[in-house]
Amino acid sequence: GAELVCLKKAHQFQQWLAHAEKPYVLFTDWREVKQCNEAMTIQGLDDQRPKFTSIFCVDGKQQCRAQRWASTLPERKNPIHINIGLPSSESTVNRFLQQVSEQLGNIIQVPPPSPLTQ
Repeated sequence: GAELVCLKKAHQFQQWLAHAEKPYVLFTDWREVKQCNEAMTIQGLDDQRPKFTSIFCVDGKQQCRAQRWASTLPERKNPIHINIGLPSSESTVNRFLQQVSEQLGNIIQVPPPSPLTQ
């Protein structure tokens, strides 16, 4: 079973990561992703990287910065998805579930989007 853990800042993520035992995904914004990545590196947890990282950017400028930053990272098997804008919460959750499902071999059934979010 999965568990949703909501943490507001990278330092909270670092504290949680010290005790994390299960595989996880990192769902964060541009302002926190670099610090989260540093937390994993500082703790020497390169083998405990998230299954994938989903970064939310508020505009095209942040998206370009995130893409540039991601391109400087060493090659990795866990992908980074960069999303622009913060759509409705339902479509955000559906997109997130789709990304998780694809990463885990489509073992999660993603509900179809409601007519309100299409």
